[in-house]
Amino acid sequence: MVWLGEIQAPTLLIHSSKDTLAPLEASRQAQTRFANAQLYIMEDCGRWSQGEDPEIFNRVLRSFLDA
Repeated sequence: MVWLGEIQAPTLLIHSSKDTLAPLEASRQAQTRFANAQLYIMEDCGRWSQGEDPEIFNRVLRSFLDA
């Protein structure tokens, strides 16, 4: 079993601000457990942020991958 804190790879967490199934606090807590994590909160999106606002989602993902 690998613990989140043992993962050294840069990690991007994207959370939708209006997700009714997963609370934002869960992503905030997960971010603190990774050694190298970024959290991006997509405002005004529900459960499926990549479908609701693909332009912003792709921009954030590209920026992360290019870093």
